[in-house]
Amino acid sequence: MEVIYQAEDGQRITAVYHNPTNEEGTFSVTLKFPSGQSVTLNQGMAASGVRYTDDKTLVWWTKGGEAFMMKPDGKGDWEITDRYKEIPIPPNP
Repeated sequence: MEVIYQAEDGQRITAVYHNPTNEEGTFSVTLKFPSGQSVTLNQGMAASGVRYTDDKTLVWWTKGGEAFMMKPDGKGDWEITDRYKEIPIPPNP
């Protein structure tokens, strides 16, 4: 499933969610950035919403039609660096 999110500053990120169809595999998301770079994160534990992370440099957390990105703060914790809202993708004619 592909979802487009827009940040408060207008930057857009495309998130492609990978859901395994059998008992093997891992739930994950591939984030595609405007720069052309992409990163794939595996689903992690979350008390609320759905959290994807590499446990080192990046967290992508979604709940409802919103998401936020977190990065290490240099003090051993994570900080929210960007907030996003889902953009509806128009249907193909």
